[in-house]
Amino acid sequence: MNYVIIIRKIMMHKYDTNSYGNGSATFEDIYNVCRGQPFVLTLDEFQLARTIDEEKKEQINNSLKHIWDILDSGKFSIIRFNEYVSWLFFLIERLQRTLSSGFKVKDGKVIGSYIDFCNMKNSKSGEKDYYGNSIGYDNYDFSNIKIDDTTKQFIMKNIDDDDEEYDSEDISFLEKKLFVNDYEVNYIYKVVDHLNVTKAQFCEKFLTMNGYETIDFLKDVYKHCLKPKVVDCSKALIFVIGNLDEVYTMAKNFNPDINADEFNELSLKITLPDVKNALLRRFRSEQISRLGNNHIIYPSFKEKDFYAIIDIELNKIRDEVKKLYNIDVNFNENIAKLIYKEGVFPTQGCRPVFSTIYEIVQARLGKIFVQLFSKSKTQTNTINFEVSDENLRTLSKEITIDIICYNDKKKKEVVKFEEKVPLKLAKLVESTKDDQQAITAVHEAGHCICEIVLKKSIPSQVVSVTSDTFSSGFTYTRDDYEYMSKDMVINEIAVMFGGIVAEEIIFGNDYITNGSCNDITTASSYAQNFITQYGFGDYPVSLAYEEVLSLNDGFVKREEHLNLLKKCKGIAMKTLMSQMDLLMAISKYLADNSSINNDNIIKFIKKHGKDIDIKVLQSSKKNIYYRKKLMGKI
Repeated sequence: MNYVIIIRKIMMHKYDTNSYGNGSATFEDIYNVCRGQPFVLTLDEFQLARTIDEEKKEQINNSLKHIWDILDSGKFSIIRFNEYVSWLFFLIERLQRTLSSGFKVKDGKVIGSYIDFCNMKNSKSGEKDYYGNSIGYDNYDFSNIKIDDTTKQFIMKNIDDDDEEYDSEDISFLEKKLFVNDYEVNYIYKVVDHLNVTKAQFCEKFLTMNGYETIDFLKDVYKHCLKPKVVDCSKALIFVIGNLDEVYTMAKNFNPDINADEFNELSLKITLPDVKNALLRRFRSEQISRLGNNHIIYPSFKEKDFYAIIDIELNKIRDEVKKLYNIDVNFNENIAKLIYKEGVFPTQGCRPVFSTIYEIVQARLGKIFVQLFSKSKTQTNTINFEVSDENLRTLSKEITIDIICYNDKKKKEVVKFEEKVPLKLAKLVESTKDDQQAITAVHEAGHCICEIVLKKSIPSQVVSVTSDTFSSGFTYTRDDYEYMSKDMVINEIAVMFGGIVAEEIIFGNDYITNGSCNDITTASSYAQNFITQYGFGDYPVSLAYEEVLSLNDGFVKREEHLNLLKKCKGIAMKTLMSQMDLLMAISKYLADNSSINNDNIIKFIKKHGKDIDIKVLQSSKKNIYYRKKLMGKI
């Protein structure tokens, strides 16, 4: 039999439901069930097992030693000191007491009065078991007991009724006169896995020994129980699963307006070295080597993936309603679009989608069926969920879902009613056509055009109305550059000035807004690094920021920094002035619409752009200069 074990919370040594049972368990269950056998072991939430903290200091956690032993040699050791071991210790003491009192044992059976033997074995022990319960039959006097109704009462009160392998009505053990009775042998057998014998063979062994031989044998069993047990997982197939935010840097962006396909493209660029570098922030180098090189790097979902998940969940609802009520449920395509608009955060996977489906569809089924069964006398065999194109196009604080119930056989509409669904996200990206959207439209159009002309890249998405609380809009571009040259950094800074320069051109210098605060901060930082880190200034020197502040008249002059920023802003101004038609066209579009995508930007470039080569924009940004220059010198 093959087993699957999932350890979900490594720090707690627990794994969830598996193929042989339910609930939580410990590593001892691997020993009990799977040792030496092929099985699948899944270590989930592995990032929680970090051995290097955020301050790069080593964390010592001995409870994780088994995990690293498994990943190294495939074996680990445990000490199985459980209730059976505790019970065995006290059993040996009680059996020794009977021998010290003169009782004789031959071939596993007590010679003489078995009732007196039971009294001596169990009297006034004061012992407690693993759970703190009293051990022994202290309250009973068996000196005159025979095998009759009183004996049955004794047995029923003192045999564990929870033990599935022992019948409390069975009084035969008194007749057998066993030194170690069947009930006790059953429990001893639970801790003798090292003997590799069947239960029947184990029972027969006790019938071959006298009292002292039995005690010696039980002591050997007890000593073995105290020794660490080697658990062999060398035949296991091990899956290590974790979330590495250090490598999925885009995961910290919770803006639902960014295109899911763009995040997917970014996640596809994650490589094995990226993963190992991220792991170095959490684990020691030798531990990372134990994880091997067989890494499956999951990309984020594309838009079509989210729609596929939505379809799967809606189909589950269809199947469940059909099974329970024999009613077909249909959803028009706008239902899926509404769920996508309300439920998809590209960096957060499918869980927000599930909760949105519940809110929009599942939570309303009860109300629908109550109205259907209480108000309609005609049987319904089809229910349609519909959102009109107009409602989806003009989203506001809520949207109306039409619920239409049919009887297909009679071709009759049974009942129709409306459900109002409050919107959380869709209303936030509705085009407002106000001053704020106009400002953002011009600002983002400036960034967009500077990106096109200076970096030869077409933005994937430009947004003038966003649900993000911390920004009014954004321009999203996927850079293909693997390096940054001096000229490229200058153009990058110029692109950052594109927003405020566009505002100055369209609205006038007195009407520029504070929306460029972050752009200016980032541009200033880039310019600082240009001089003090990248070696692009008058002196190829690397200085910390604190050193720069104290060297105004030394290697780095403040004028050099300010002149660079002024130069970059001038480049942005010249670029936008040369593309006024394109600037006005994109600004007007974004003032009326909440976003513009890559395809529409290309259409605007073809119609309004001046001396812009689309083929260059769409070509790869790799090997565009340096290799050609090198080959030309040879």
